[in-house]
Amino acid sequence: MCNSTAVCSTGQSCFVQTTQTSPAIRYEMGCQNNQLCTSSNLHGGAGIIGRALNTRQVTACHECCLSDNCNERLCAHRKPTACIDSASVDCALLNSLLNVCTDVDHAKTICPKYCGLCSLVDGNWADWSTWSQCDVTCESGTQLRTRTCTNPAPNNGGLDCVGSANQTKVCVKELCPVHGGWSTWTSWGSCSVSCDAGLATRRRNCNNPKPDRFGDHCFGDSFEARICMQRPCAGKDGGWSEWSSWGVCEEGQLGRNRSCNNPEPSVSGKQCAGTDMQTKPCSLQKCYSRGDMVYFIAHSYEMSQAHYLICPTVVDNVGNGYHSNNGSFVAPVSGQYSFSAQICTSDTKTLDVQIRDGIGHAKGFKTPLTLKDDVTPKFMKARSVPFSMKSKIEKELNNLEREGKFTKVNTSEWATPIVSVFKSTGDVMIKGYFKVTVNQALKVDKYPLPRVDDIFANLSQGQKFTKLDSRQAYLHFEVDDSKEVLTINTLYRYNRSLYGIASFPAIWQRTMDTIF
Repeated sequence: MCNSTAVCSTGQSCFVQTTQTSPAIRYEMGCQNNQLCTSSNLHGGAGIIGRALNTRQVTACHECCLSDNCNERLCAHRKPTACIDSASVDCALLNSLLNVCTDVDHAKTICPKYCGLCSLVDGNWADWSTWSQCDVTCESGTQLRTRTCTNPAPNNGGLDCVGSANQTKVCVKELCPVHGGWSTWTSWGSCSVSCDAGLATRRRNCNNPKPDRFGDHCFGDSFEARICMQRPCAGKDGGWSEWSSWGVCEEGQLGRNRSCNNPEPSVSGKQCAGTDMQTKPCSLQKCYSRGDMVYFIAHSYEMSQAHYLICPTVVDNVGNGYHSNNGSFVAPVSGQYSFSAQICTSDTKTLDVQIRDGIGHAKGFKTPLTLKDDVTPKFMKARSVPFSMKSKIEKELNNLEREGKFTKVNTSEWATPIVSVFKSTGDVMIKGYFKVTVNQALKVDKYPLPRVDDIFANLSQGQKFTKLDSRQAYLHFEVDDSKEVLTINTLYRYNRSLYGIASFPAIWQRTMDTIF
């Protein structure tokens, strides 16, 4: 409440200035020079009375008058829809002198009825919507909220809302995983020999970038080799090695062989004369006892969760090779096996039958894992996986359990997160990310691995090559009682050695050197 009265001097006028200081409005009243009685004094806009055009959305006002106690009525205009002209002015006189009705933004405030602006509605913003979800799942993203010019909406020539209908802010999530990428190949190295044919190699590294924060490792080979031809060596004829011992009797014959490597012939030398293999007849007759036989007879059928056919009713199972709990057959002794089955189905059904080889088992070898002293077990939480992969992961886990690679457990002090990727066949490959658990706690086994250059040097004079592929090599070795540390966070435990454990390359190489 303002109770003071001021008398303005010559050249001055009464004024009122209001400013929005949300949620209240600040009033300033008094006398000022007549030259300041213009809306440009407040906002820099053009006009004769009231607010500037560029701030019509702002609750602010600067108006002047000259009659006694006149400023109590200033800056208190009704909306145009009230259709009441201001009693403090003569609208007809203002329009005849200053053409005020053409200045709609001011005329609607003081002379809406005279100027025919009673139906005019200026637009005003509605409340902001709630913030949207962050548009990324990791790193930095953006959130958005909006508002509409509907409180009220502009109508009958009214002004649109001023300002933006959208507002954004930054949202920050956890760091994204970094997937490994290959560097460019190095240049080809020098040839492994100085004459005749040899091998040259080149390499690349998984550091562009290095995998981090549970990102996928690089897939593929880190080195390549190609044949290189040097100048011909001095002519050297080949010579035979000693004959090997006679092999096992197969199909009525024994066999033995020798190699043309004593010495190996150079490019310009002569090959060995004669044959590299000899055979002689042998007898296959043998008296078999029941203990030498392996066979099973089973009937009926069930379908496992992994969609494998199971014959649960076992009539005979000599050698205990058939497992009716999961429908698998594991050969108890080496040899050639034959299988036959009779499967009946209706005309409207299709049955797809497959027989798959399992992974070999190196008998007499168990892989030990030695932990550092005073190691605390690590149990890592499971990572989220895309919904499209869940059924494939469950199927693959069932397959691995059926093949004996995994065992389902109820509890474990150790748990390693898994990394799941699609293979070219559409199936899923499951790998444990042991870098963050077991490998940090291991006393890593050491054994000298053969250098690639040494291997290539040994092969450089070869004429015939054989590739022996031990499929999924590490899985041939069973792990000893230390295998609890190989539990993954789906509570499956590896029974066999596997890629990704720091000690297994040395253990594998030592065992191969022992066998061969």
